[in-house]
Amino acid sequence: WIPAGAFEMGSPEGEADRRKDEKRHKVTISTSYFMGTHEVTIGQVLTWLNTAGVAFNEEWIDLSSEYCPIKRAGNRFTLNVESLFDESDQQPMVLISWFGATAFCDWLSTREPGVKYRLPTEAEFEYAARAGTSTARYWGDDWSDEMANSTEGSGVTKVVGSYPANPWGLYDTLGNCWEWCSDWYDESYYYRSPSDEDPQGPLVGGDRVHRGGNWGRPAG
Repeated sequence: WIPAGAFEMGSPEGEADRRKDEKRHKVTISTSYFMGTHEVTIGQVLTWLNTAGVAFNEEWIDLSSEYCPIKRAGNRFTLNVESLFDESDQQPMVLISWFGATAFCDWLSTREPGVKYRLPTEAEFEYAARAGTSTARYWGDDWSDEMANSTEGSGVTKVVGSYPANPWGLYDTLGNCWEWCSDWYDESYYYRSPSDEDPQGPLVGGDRVHRGGNWGRPAG
């Protein structure tokens, strides 16, 4: 459960690895919401794809990549032990598109009547990742390889929850793998975005926002 509240969204000027398209601005999240404690795992995706009635769409997951942690095995999908991420089905799912992530959320919504699963907005993601803190990362301003799997880590994803949770109990909001948001991406959006309540992002765009960084890149 994530409480409603307000925060300063975006990185301040002078912060290391700050995106050039950012502008620090106040954002209010007017309604509390729930967020998954961990990144969606390979095992959860396999459960989805192997459920009777689910028709796989090639647009969902890049099965051709050497990084893809799942593969087809006849009429089913299994853990791809020949990929670079083959330690466990409890590693986060990678190589899944925005459309695949959305389809997964839609499927989850059919499993629990009255519950609507969806991707978070970028503002909701950053608000939850910051968890009430005002430093560059929820543990402080300096990067720590002991706190997240990113940049100088092992070079592969790790089992979800392998690093400490943030103050609101969420794991891997920084590092491990990128996480999709619902917003369209626009590189100039934050330059012209005023202080706002529950921002939904640009109305149109050519790509969707992903946040959090991954095992080999800075978290953001």
